[in-house]
Amino acid sequence: MIRLILRTIHIILLDLPYHWQRMMNYKIINNSFIIVTHDLQKCGGELLALNIVRKLTEFNIPVTAVSLRPGIMFHDFAKYAPINVVHGKKLSRFFSQAYKRGCRKCICNTVISGEIVDILKQNGFGTVTLIHEMEKGIKGHYFKKYKKVCEMIVNNSDTIIFPSNYVKSSFERCLDGKLSNCKIHDQGLYFPHDSYLSDEEFDDFLKQYGINRTDNVVINVAVGSYRKGFDLFLDVARKMGNLDNRIKFIWVGGKAGTIYKKYVKKHGIKGFSNLILIDYIDDIEKLNSLNKFSKILFLSSREDPFPAVVLNSFSVGTPVIAFAKSGGFVDIVINDKTGYIVEPYNTDSIVDKIYELIFDNFKLSEMEKNCIQESKKHNFDDYCRFLIKLFEINDKRKKY
Repeated sequence: MIRLILRTIHIILLDLPYHWQRMMNYKIINNSFIIVTHDLQKCGGELLALNIVRKLTEFNIPVTAVSLRPGIMFHDFAKYAPINVVHGKKLSRFFSQAYKRGCRKCICNTVISGEIVDILKQNGFGTVTLIHEMEKGIKGHYFKKYKKVCEMIVNNSDTIIFPSNYVKSSFERCLDGKLSNCKIHDQGLYFPHDSYLSDEEFDDFLKQYGINRTDNVVINVAVGSYRKGFDLFLDVARKMGNLDNRIKFIWVGGKAGTIYKKYVKKHGIKGFSNLILIDYIDDIEKLNSLNKFSKILFLSSREDPFPAVVLNSFSVGTPVIAFAKSGGFVDIVINDKTGYIVEPYNTDSIVDKIYELIFDNFKLSEMEKNCIQESKKHNFDDYCRFLIKLFEINDKRKKY
């Protein structure tokens, strides 16, 4: 109960600066696809929804976006499509209006946005639900109601899409039985991977954070949270600092400041002389340049279905070291080829693997080729066309 109250307070505080977004009149494009996301924060699922909206508009497909909660990315969505912040009892009225405007197709982007699939079905919509969350995250969010929510999504979605079999199996553990109305398809690489800062611009960027061109860098890109393993990343940085201070650790992502203070206090400030914290990077040229400059991505997550950061790193040739049993990325992070998978949360093993790999230029060169080759198999355009095609297939089934 206390956790639920604290989470509710946290959500209210997050939403408060953007309350005005709920006051706007609804904007619905006739006969459009509707893309639903659970909020507008700068996190993986929301960024995926934004890029689906962007890509469908590039395909000249009309799109209307819906978020169940407001957030910082409101104007990012508005660049490509009308964005409506709708919640509670207003949802049924909104989708009734959308149906009258000729809208019939909806993509729900997460389990949380999938909470409304019963409303969509009642209002005559065909729905594809994308599920990226895994068992621990779902149960942690919904507590005792997790099974009811998952069953409602299964019973009211035309098709459910998982990024990997690993995520599908994790979701099935929230149910009593196997799924039939589902498919496997990862989202692919939605960031452009061939755009970089000039050498001069990148030098200026590195100077800003006290990074030298000769530094050996280990990076991670994520929101600084327990699920993303921010504490594990710091633990590895501390241990590596005691072993070899030539290796720098860079964490890129929002909300890291508060958590940083907590864990700095725990470990002692001297343990982090090799750590650099950078806030969320919007500029894809900066992020690509920093990913390419880094020798290794250490994905410290405890649970991460199929994070885009892995494909982003692969696309610039940077291998990944991560924990086993933590997500669907284990399908593409292959030992000795595109990185290493170590036993869960063993930071000593992570330190050993980083130290073994980071000075082995021949191995890094071989892995760079393998990573780039793997990234080419994951195309975001293909993923979006796949989603569009599903509605055509579902429509044919309903006719028969």
